[in-house]
Amino acid sequence: MELALFARYLTFAVFLKVSVCQRGCYFSTLDSSRLESCLDESGEVIKDFSTLEATHATICIYRRCNTLRHVECDDGRWISDNKLFELTDTDLPVCVETPLMMVKQKRVKRFWRRRSPPPPPPPPPPNCGLPGNVRGATVSVTSTQQGGTATYACTSGYQYAGGDLTRTCLSSAQWSGAEPTCTYMDSCSSFPCLNGGSCTNIPESYTCSCPEIWKGTNCEQVALVCARNPCVNHVRCEDGPTIYTCICQPGWFGQTCDIPVSCGDPGPIENATVTAPGLTLGNVAIYACDRGYNATKGSEERLCQSDGTWSGEPLVCKFAESCNSSPCMNKATCTNLIEDFKCACGYGWAGKTCNLDVQPPQVANCSKSVRVNATERTHKVAWLQPVFSDPMNTELQLVSNYEIPSYTFPWGDFTVQYSATKLRNGLRTECVFNITVRPTPCESLPIPKHGTILCNNWSPDYGQFCLIACEKTYSPSPPGRLGTWMICGDDGRWSSQPNDCDLHLNNESYILSYHPNYVDFMYEGCNDTQRLRDLYLNHMLKHPDISLFSRLYPGYEESSSVRMYCNP
Repeated sequence: MELALFARYLTFAVFLKVSVCQRGCYFSTLDSSRLESCLDESGEVIKDFSTLEATHATICIYRRCNTLRHVECDDGRWISDNKLFELTDTDLPVCVETPLMMVKQKRVKRFWRRRSPPPPPPPPPPNCGLPGNVRGATVSVTSTQQGGTATYACTSGYQYAGGDLTRTCLSSAQWSGAEPTCTYMDSCSSFPCLNGGSCTNIPESYTCSCPEIWKGTNCEQVALVCARNPCVNHVRCEDGPTIYTCICQPGWFGQTCDIPVSCGDPGPIENATVTAPGLTLGNVAIYACDRGYNATKGSEERLCQSDGTWSGEPLVCKFAESCNSSPCMNKATCTNLIEDFKCACGYGWAGKTCNLDVQPPQVANCSKSVRVNATERTHKVAWLQPVFSDPMNTELQLVSNYEIPSYTFPWGDFTVQYSATKLRNGLRTECVFNITVRPTPCESLPIPKHGTILCNNWSPDYGQFCLIACEKTYSPSPPGRLGTWMICGDDGRWSSQPNDCDLHLNNESYILSYHPNYVDFMYEGCNDTQRLRDLYLNHMLKHPDISLFSRLYPGYEESSSVRMYCNP
């Protein structure tokens, strides 16, 4: 117990010592066999006493007469109880133990005589002692005596900050220069910055560069919640003093806009099935009409929209296989329609289901219109009798305006008509053609020289009546005379041929004596059409027989009733 208390005292004493380049003490001056232990000025225990010397402020414990004593190195000297530690022979009577200090034994004389003092010992060489320890550095000492050097090096994690890294022991027993300083520069090795912060070493400390959403010395405090992107499906995030707010996109709600809106059940529809894997935003409801039904309106796919409604309109399915019941009759083709059908009827059938007979009677050998020229007042004409039939084999009623397929016709236009009426549906088919009987036409008359021919231009098929007219100062040569009618007969021959106006008379009185009516049949030129028309009509109406033609066949009153053939 006494030894432990004494050790605590020694340790406390070591930390109170301050060494300012003071000299150490040699262990060789002590009896190492008596030493218990030694502590240097830093508190380190020294057990190896074979070293050259102990540093200043080194305290050693030794035992004398079964009592623990201590001795301290003070600037090159061993001191005990604040006195120079010297053991002489006078100490021996107290205890039989040999003194700690190794002193040379003197011979004690038995008589008193005066002794001369010994010569002083030579001064020891300058000794700077061990240099003090430097925090964060190692020191290498070649010698503590004059001329020795002490070399410092900052250890890992420390950075040189000032002072001298190399010091020399001077003759003044002091180390040259100033003790170096090594500053700690590895605080970031412990990773003090949190939440992705970036660490930077500074002398004896560190600084943290925090991400946007963190703050604090070690980035341990939340700065901006919105910067952490807590919102989803949002338009923007707003930081408040105590809470943040997510402004949601259409179709989303909730604290972080993570809950989609629901459009609800699209509901069943008639004659169809609905498949909807989900009822929330973005899900699609698919409609499908049942077998035999077709979609008529609405949407086959409906999307759940951001306003909580389904897009489009519900599908409407209606029956579309009406032809399965074979509604069309008489070999008609059936086409399915929406809740209906359509029959493509064969020829002769009609109605919704092709049940109506609309086939009229069919006719064959229906003659075409006939024109004949007769050399007599009548002419017999024969034709093929038409044949009527019904593809449906129903009864027909036949009617005709001629009992037999022939008849003797006078000049004129006649219509032959046959008809067949189907008694089942009242439909009628006709065969109608015309028979035209005309006198045999005459060939065209030659145009007289210096003259013109005037003929009727109405009903020429029933008769042709022509006159000649001469240019002024011209007249027909005898026996030809002006005002003579040329009539086309039934046999197709003219009653006479026109004479040329080849008699040229300069004296009009001569012409009048030869042709008293010369003035009536004279014209100035071929363009004198109106005068020539009037000449023809006046002369015709005066003739008792020819005027009858104008009454039987009207049309002479028209402006184009007279045709003129002029030879300029």
